[in-house]
Amino acid sequence: MPWILGVDEAGYGPNLGPLVQMAVAMRVPHVACNVWESLAEVVTKAKPKKRKDTRLIIDDSKAVYSSGDTLHRLERGLFATMINGATTFDDVLTPIDHDLRQEMWFDGGAMVPIDLSMEERQEWHARFSSACACAELELGPVHGIVVNAPKFNAVVDRSGSKATVLADGLVSLLQSMRSSIPGTEPIFVYVDKQGGRNFYAPLISTAFPDGWVNVVVEKATESRYRVTGLEREIELLFTPRADGLHWTVALASMGCKYLREVCMKQFNQFWQSKVAGLKATAGYPVDAVRFIGEIRTAIREMQIDEATIWRKK
Repeated sequence: MPWILGVDEAGYGPNLGPLVQMAVAMRVPHVACNVWESLAEVVTKAKPKKRKDTRLIIDDSKAVYSSGDTLHRLERGLFATMINGATTFDDVLTPIDHDLRQEMWFDGGAMVPIDLSMEERQEWHARFSSACACAELELGPVHGIVVNAPKFNAVVDRSGSKATVLADGLVSLLQSMRSSIPGTEPIFVYVDKQGGRNFYAPLISTAFPDGWVNVVVEKATESRYRVTGLEREIELLFTPRADGLHWTVALASMGCKYLREVCMKQFNQFWQSKVAGLKATAGYPVDAVRFIGEIRTAIREMQIDEATIWRKK
């Protein structure tokens, strides 16, 4: 039984708040398995159109969550699947590489979920687990990376490009997942195309230096590679909008968005406690300029280096 691995990110464009990358693995009966169809009893791909459709929504995070929404839809999908046992934000971050404890706004002891009841969480986790067993699906390891502003800026200073932050994160996730997925069954990796690039062979060689990277195809619609000479077969597919095409990428997309939104919630609450009347920000350009301008006096009074808050690119 092969493994399918989905990788995605959230927060690449903003100037404020962290960048989050995540990889999610699932063991499936065969590589062509459509997880949405196999779990159709409990999972749906898009927002239900019928009020009576209460299934979990697992999809591109932009289809599940919009700025200003509660976190309820994200939490339903995530706590029913890959983070069911978590009761604090620290618990959620257990499989995540991060330096968030350096942030003055970070509260690892904050209780989770935020907008989901314990009853609903337990019910849907049980239903999801039962459906997976019936469909011969096994949710596997999860790994993630949260890159805060100081680390982000350090990589940009070293390389001259913020694309290197994404590339470094992807290499780290691929290596972590390879070592943590048990057995020698094949791994099929699905990744959203990064910055419109079509050529990924050098990056893959960095992730798997003991293997041989074979280019299958490199074009705008897809870039596909096979890595041979390892303990198992590994194939990687980079496509646009992968988070709407592959179940594990969609779940990774939701996980990334959730981590970033909880971080931004804490970030905003911290600065709102320092500056009266401050409006929250999502951290994206234009509004980020407004926000940093409004907290600049507080930053100076607290003797904080603005570079520890503001991402350069």
